[in-house]
Amino acid sequence: MLPQTAPGPDVAPPPPPERATWYTNPGKVFDNLYSWQPRSIGLGADHERGIILIDTVYDYNSEEAIVEGMKKLGLDPATVNT
Repeated sequence: MLPQTAPGPDVAPPPPPERATWYTNPGKVFDNLYSWQPRSIGLGADHERGIILIDTVYDYNSEEAIVEGMKKLGLDPATVNT
């Protein structure tokens, strides 16, 4: 029997989960630490040299959770430190 391998590039990724299972409103944890997705532990810190993303979690919710969440909190996504 051959060993099993991961799916190849011709296998479509699974669809993202329903929004209701991962979305929550962004909020300030304390000081300059913000949470975009408490259900998924997505965090970022506003620092004098730019915003530092601590955990961006999943790509399917990056735009809505992180970028839109930052805007709702009055943070500028263009200041993310890369």
